[in-house]
Amino acid sequence: MCQACDDDHFAGDIWYKDACNRCECFADGKIICTKTECPAEEVVCNRGFRAIEMPTVDSCCKKFVCVPEEIELVQHECPDTPLPKCGEDQVKKIEKDINNCTKFICECKPADDCPPPEEFPQKLLPGFRVVKDSSGCCPTSRLECDRSLCPPKISKCQEEFFEVTETPAKEGECCDVVRCEEPKGVCIVTEGASSVLKKIGEKWKSSDPCLNLICSITPSGSVTVSAEKETCDDQCKIGYKYLSPTFGSDKCCGQCVQSHCKVEDEFYDLGAEWKSPDNCTNFRCEMKDDQFYIVAEQESCPNATPTHGQCRNLSPLPLLDVLLTCSDGHKYSTKVPIPKTCDCSQCPAL
Repeated sequence: MCQACDDDHFAGDIWYKDACNRCECFADGKIICTKTECPAEEVVCNRGFRAIEMPTVDSCCKKFVCVPEEIELVQHECPDTPLPKCGEDQVKKIEKDINNCTKFICECKPADDCPPPEEFPQKLLPGFRVVKDSSGCCPTSRLECDRSLCPPKISKCQEEFFEVTETPAKEGECCDVVRCEEPKGVCIVTEGASSVLKKIGEKWKSSDPCLNLICSITPSGSVTVSAEKETCDDQCKIGYKYLSPTFGSDKCCGQCVQSHCKVEDEFYDLGAEWKSPDNCTNFRCEMKDDQFYIVAEQESCPNATPTHGQCRNLSPLPLLDVLLTCSDGHKYSTKVPIPKTCDCSQCPAL
């Protein structure tokens, strides 16, 4: 069964739609028409002859024939010919037509009068190339966008956490702009050999213990890492001194540490010695394991029996917490009375 291309044509049929279009029906039901291209040739006649178009019925292309000028018996009246608009590289000329009428034409200016083609920088925007055209009266050059020359688009950023963004080409550009951009609303912070993300408002310590870092947002809307310096209070109360952190410590501020021994409202330097009011107890300010303590040594009065009122007061005596050192080196804490007038050297002998 023959394949029909339309109601009138079947596979293998060949017909002409008009004088210039030859059509053929193929086995797959498709119709392909081919247009006859007429040669763009100029008819040149001898002097005294002119070309006239011959009437045709079945021919696609026009046909001309040269005939003597005197054959044309019709008297032509010359029309008013307006001045033509010529291009930048053309000049106006006057010539006579076949009827001896004056007409104006545009003619290319001499090559020596042509301006030099436009020059462009060696480095062009991505995708552009220089096209030189010599088809007109004067040679020209222009920029042309060729997107095949655009840089290859990246699919992944080398920088960690960065994202690929693509912006369409603007006026005067050829290629879409593809770039790697930082993620929005977070800070990328390098910690050691890797990077981490910090949220806006998040704080963390820097390598300087006194410098706190914070991920913040600027008035323009971009994110940045700002720094806050920590201040230390180095004012200590009486009897204490400020001790700065040791080198390499992860602490910014030091601390107030005891610098004196304290007895009631009195302060004693390290190594200072003093006696009780009755001269029976010797005290010394010492330090061990970074702790201040008071060593008390009581003198004994041999063969002396204290009489009430002499070696001790009738009224109760105030007690002092002291760390006592025995002759064998042992230490113990006790409460020691502080007589006001008793002196072992004043105790009467038995």
